[in-house]
Amino acid sequence: MAQDAADSVKFYLRVEKAFQNDLAELRAWANLKVAIEADEIWVTNFTYDQIHSTIVKQIPFKTLYYAKNGKLFFLNSRLPEKKEPQFLWTPIVRATPLSLVDYNHNYFGVNESIDIAFVQSEIEQNPAAILTDLSILNDFIQNAPAVRLANLKWCLINESKALIIGSPLLPINGKVFWKSHLMFLPTGWNFELSIAADLIENLINEDKLEYILWNEQGQFSRIPIASFQSLSISSFRKSVTADGHKILLESE
Repeated sequence: MAQDAADSVKFYLRVEKAFQNDLAELRAWANLKVAIEADEIWVTNFTYDQIHSTIVKQIPFKTLYYAKNGKLFFLNSRLPEKKEPQFLWTPIVRATPLSLVDYNHNYFGVNESIDIAFVQSEIEQNPAAILTDLSILNDFIQNAPAVRLANLKWCLINESKALIIGSPLLPINGKVFWKSHLMFLPTGWNFELSIAADLIENLINEDKLEYILWNEQGQFSRIPIASFQSLSISSFRKSVTADGHKILLESE
């Protein structure tokens, strides 16, 4: 189906109840609704991007449908299969609640938290930040044209390092990160449950006033967005001699 038709259709996923555990990652999409009919589980309210996502594609033994004008069609088919189901729908977070465990809950400021683990990822992500030594940054920007720095922002970290964000990044040595919403993750790594990224960010960055910088061990640091300033020779010289933009990076 073409994406421009997505607004006029409704998507469904059907799976046998015996395979309920295969739907675990869908619970992070709070917009979804679930119905149980006999030995089958139905899920609906998908967006176009969700129904065509890798997460859905990886669910085994599923059947995907779309509904239009009260008729149910197999996904990518133009022949109606049956009438659109009329079930009593329940929000997925209530029908299959996410199991939370005790895991350094002070990270989140709540009594329960998600057991976060990172795994290596083969998916190539665009670099969005680099953590480098001040000496390395100093050597580069002394002769860099202003236009090369124009789209970049930075802040001082632990008195001896600089975190630079933006694109394109500078061709200098340092630890590179990719961006997911307001979170920076090490290049080549991702959450073990990648679909839970939105939920994780909402738990630890509810006000959206900070960037969250992660390491491979699942520890993170909070960096106020307001701490960043445009990268230039002038801002660099002022910051390395003053405390105004100095950030102490402490993993939580």
